[in-house]
Parts: sequence; C-alpha cells; structure tokens
Amino acid sequence: MPVPQQKRKMLGEMLIAEGLLSREQLERALAEQKQHGGRIGSILKALDFVKEEDIIKVLGKQMGIQHMPLTSVILDPQVVKIIPETLARRHQAVPVSEKEKVLTQAMVDPLNVFAIDDIQQATGMKIQPVVSTEGDVLRAIDRYYSATSTMQEAVREADVQGFGTVE
Repeated sequence: MPVPQQKRKMLGEMLIAEGLLSREQLERALAEQKQHGGRIGSILKALDFVKEEDIIKVLGKQMGIQHMPLTSVILDPQVVKIIPETLARRHQAVPVSEKEKVLTQAMVDPLNVFAIDDIQQATGMKIQPVVSTEGDVLRAIDRYYSATSTMQEAVREADVQGFGTVE
C-alpha cells in the first residue's frame, strides 16, 4: 500500500538515511538541479553518487511497492507473450508471472495508472505492479520479445521456403 503523501520523505533524504548518499553530495546535486533543471534521481545517477538500483530500491520502499531486479529472473516466454511488445515498450513494463488471472508486471513507473489500466484492458487481468530499473526492463523486453520475434520469423521463413511446420 503506498505511503500517504504527507509522510513521504524526499528522495535525497531517504538516500542519506539509508547511508547511500552524503549530505554534501545531496547539496551538490541540488545545486546542479537548480542550475540546469532535471529530476534529482537522474542528477544523482549522472554525478555517479548513487546507482539506479539504489534509487529504485529506495523509491520502491517509499511507495510500498516491491522491488524486483530482473537480472536474476528467468521469465516464462508464455507469460511474456500475454502482452504485445508494443505495449511493453510503450509502458516500459514486462510481465513476470501470472497466477489466477493476476499478472505481476515489472514496471519502471509502477504508479502510472494509465499504463496499468491499458495493460489491464489488453489482458483482461488484474495487474500487480513491481518496480524495476529502466535498464532491467528494457533488457528483458529486448531479450524476450526479440527471441519470440526471431522464432516467429524463422517459422514464417520455413513456410515460405516450403518446409511447412512440424505437427
């Protein structure tokens, strides 16, 4: 369950509390933000003060949403196929598991209600979002959807060349 707005801490303060950032680093990043604009998380990452994974863990904790690193997870291609690649790329989301018409979806922005609604309508399933890094989600989409696309292209090529399909 998400943390009520009034109880939320600022990202920089949470990173300091977790021991991932110093006060001096935060002040430098805030000065950079004031001068050039941008999101504080992106600035902290660009300055190499914190890793994207650390930011995601802290934000997930703040939002009350589970963090799921996808680097150590092997996804079921049948589950991945539940949503089309275009939808996965548009919403930076990849299906992780499905149980009893509930689709667990790793998302870069798990609070994007438009994305969740769009995926829910496309699948007819309830969506359970988990937060993951943009890099993890995009790598998973590239790996699992391009593997599916490559297989489909090979089958089409075999059909065109008269090999037919194996039954």
